[in-house]
Amino acid sequence: MMPLRGVGLPIESGYVPSLFSTASPAPVHARADDEDTASLSSLLQRRTLMATIHPIIDAIPTTAHNDVVLAQEQRIRNWQLTTWWLAALATVLVVTNCTQWLTRKEHYIPVILGQVEAPRFLAEMSPANAHSLPIKLLLVEQFIRGIRTVSIDQRFQEDRMNAAFFLCREKAQSFLREFYTKPENDPKALQKKGISKVPVNIQVTPQTPDTFTVLWVEDVQEVTGTVRTQWRADVTIETKDPAQLTSTEQAHSPFGIFVSYVNFSSLGKL
Repeated sequence: MMPLRGVGLPIESGYVPSLFSTASPAPVHARADDEDTASLSSLLQRRTLMATIHPIIDAIPTTAHNDVVLAQEQRIRNWQLTTWWLAALATVLVVTNCTQWLTRKEHYIPVILGQVEAPRFLAEMSPANAHSLPIKLLLVEQFIRGIRTVSIDQRFQEDRMNAAFFLCREKAQSFLREFYTKPENDPKALQKKGISKVPVNIQVTPQTPDTFTVLWVEDVQEVTGTVRTQWRADVTIETKDPAQLTSTEQAHSPFGIFVSYVNFSSLGKL
């Protein structure tokens, strides 16, 4: 310990007093205890930090594991939603098809066309469906086949001719009577000669909703052989609501389609 010049206070090693300080210097052994306590606290704090989860190293595997689990659950959820949507769509399609089948189910009624053919079962239709273009084309084709067929079978000939004749209104019937009363066109006279005619390749072309042009070829079977001739006809039809048909009209034309005008002629041999 060395004396301070001008002041009668001793100076201890490691202590420098302030000129303005009024506190008495702390003992040397007290400062040493404080340093030991601070060192111990720092050591315990380091051990505690080492024992806890590392904020970077330890957090990465946990976060990655959670992401994998969440992604797996999301995929399962997506598949479940997709399955439910497909099942719902399939259910809607099945219900729609069943509804259409039930609403469009045809109710059949027996209709005898003539007396020689077996009963045909025709659908009971609304006027719009009964008078559609495909049905009109079919009936015009059958009409031409009926009035132009000449068979050596007398019964068959009469049935086909009568079925076609009763489809006609008065004007068309007048034309047929006049045409077939001529000896060269009389089916009975042709039958006696052993001649038969079969219309083939019938082509019906609509000109308007109710007028049609028909072209066909007739195979004429004669004693000397077969002759082919080309024919053309103009046909006009009229329609009537099937629900308003009389019993006679329904027996001859259940669709309510009748021939109001017909005119046909030969275009010559082929």
